[in-house]
Amino acid sequence: MAQRWRKAPLALVVLLSIVALAQNATIVNDAATLQEFAASIENWDEFSTANNYVWNSSLPTCVWKGVTCSFAGRIQALTLQCSGCSVLAEGTVPASLSQLDALETLNLQFNEFTSSLPEEWGTSGAFPVMRNMFLSNNNFTGTVPESWGAEGALPNLQLLRLDSNALTGSLPAWNASSLPALLVL
Repeated sequence: MAQRWRKAPLALVVLLSIVALAQNATIVNDAATLQEFAASIENWDEFSTANNYVWNSSLPTCVWKGVTCSFAGRIQALTLQCSGCSVLAEGTVPASLSQLDALETLNLQFNEFTSSLPEEWGTSGAFPVMRNMFLSNNNFTGTVPESWGAEGALPNLQLLRLDSNALTGSLPAWNASSLPALLVL
């Protein structure tokens, strides 16, 4: 019996090491997703320099301007709101942002994003904890994707701002099981 208890601390250390490695891999994936987003902004160099957005891969993402992290180092909020910026971000918004599975707030207001809204953002598993999505005052085009109204899409979304864009058409057919937490549209 005593022999079994002597091995328990070693097993605990091994388990904690595995968890730490998995967590580190997730943080690295978050950083890669942000780098992909920066690459999708056509004028990133000008925008980041003019507005002091230093996203240097040699620094932890949690110290990057516009990024707020949890205690575990996961990205909880991404804010590139540009009311008053000297240079606005121009370009597209990649579907891969939905891979930031700890993201609770996405604020891209007052920029010049011109893409359509990604269909993938409404797929099951995308943005599982997203509560606030501020996309107003851009140049998003097309319609709000039907997937955003599907059952299980954006399950924790409470606030969605899409005003002052170039969106057309009607909203997806939402029912009681789609966007169950939505309070403000």
